[in-house]
Amino acid sequence: MRVALLTIGTAGDIHPFIGVGLALQRRGHEVVLVTNPHFQERIARVGLGFWPLGTADEHKALVSSPSLIHRSQGPMFVLHNLMIPAIEPSVRALEHLRMAFKPDAVLAHHIVLAAPHTCERLRIPCATAVLAPLFWLSRHEPIVYPNIRIENLPRWADRAARRVMRPAARVMIDRPVSRAKKAIGLPPARNLVYTEARGQNPDRPVLALWSRQFRPAMPDDPERGRICGFGWFDRGATTHKPDEAELDRFIAEGEPPLVFTLGTSVVHHGQDFFDLAAKAAARLGRRALLLTGSRESAIRNWPAGVRAVPYAAFSRVLPAGCCTIHHGGIGTTAQAMRAGRPAVIIPFANDEFDNAARARRLGVSVTLPRRRLKLRTLCEAIDRAATDAAMRGTAAVLGQKLIAEDGAAVAAEELERLARGRDR
Repeated sequence: MRVALLTIGTAGDIHPFIGVGLALQRRGHEVVLVTNPHFQERIARVGLGFWPLGTADEHKALVSSPSLIHRSQGPMFVLHNLMIPAIEPSVRALEHLRMAFKPDAVLAHHIVLAAPHTCERLRIPCATAVLAPLFWLSRHEPIVYPNIRIENLPRWADRAARRVMRPAARVMIDRPVSRAKKAIGLPPARNLVYTEARGQNPDRPVLALWSRQFRPAMPDDPERGRICGFGWFDRGATTHKPDEAELDRFIAEGEPPLVFTLGTSVVHHGQDFFDLAAKAAARLGRRALLLTGSRESAIRNWPAGVRAVPYAAFSRVLPAGCCTIHHGGIGTTAQAMRAGRPAVIIPFANDEFDNAARARRLGVSVTLPRRRLKLRTLCEAIDRAATDAAMRGTAAVLGQKLIAEDGAAVAAEELERLARGRDR
């Protein structure tokens, strides 16, 4: 069987698809991952096929823009600088793949807007992948919207927000997307926010790549929705890899450290966060490991007991820490929970507010709003998370449950079923 996986965005959007690709590969299938060339080397290193979508310069411009993590501008920036520009290239990539690769099935990130209609036109079975629960917009659970950021919004306020959001989304989202799709002969967008992640076609599978432990099934989930589990992959970075023996020595030479990370997108705009992290560790009398995202920031003269590296695999270092302090990206949140350690989450933008709220409700994290991020409040949040016996116990139990799950394998089984025609 041949499977094409289409995704765009930062590493948090790419790694779950690599996980699914590896699961398919282990089952004897041929896989090509269609994404930005920035990720080509790490994809090739694990033996998956690669097909370019966009340019490396476009990826660099995306992650380097402060608008990417702006609390209110972030979603529209992603729409106009990532999703819409990918419409025409993704159509051309699928057309070429149809001839050169002849895929039996396609799995596309829900933000690859042209994939479902293009696959339908090319008669390729297609499934949609969704990475974060926010995008299913269930009415049966609390949701923290990026532009509202209020946990446990009263039901009347949630209903009012949805009523306002729907017509606003038609103007701000559907219209520019429709113009871009019309230019290449695709049908217009309709209620994109409410349909793209839930599947526009009731016959098309929608694979949720998160754990039921994080967000279980709800009565209004998509008819063809399947919650598979997280698609684990975190060893794909090919640059700035630290000396693992040296890192192991640091971890082993004292008490478990605090681990600070801002993932792969926020890290480009939060270097002052690591200065604050080092001061907080010193005030608390704890060791700290900083995952700074760049060699330049890592080689600075840090205080005693603080070690900084550009990158380290989460599955390697998070279980060795005592607490993870991060931004709430879905990939980082998943890995922090799987590590079985409590967390402090400081959301910056997009789905991070909702992810943080879910982790807090599970009893495994403390949420610190970015506007309140100061040395005193950071120390208080870390001390609470790292010393709360109930939180540590809950985090350990959840971690064991997540270790036992293999969402990528479940997704691979669904794609096999799709390709065989059972669900078509």
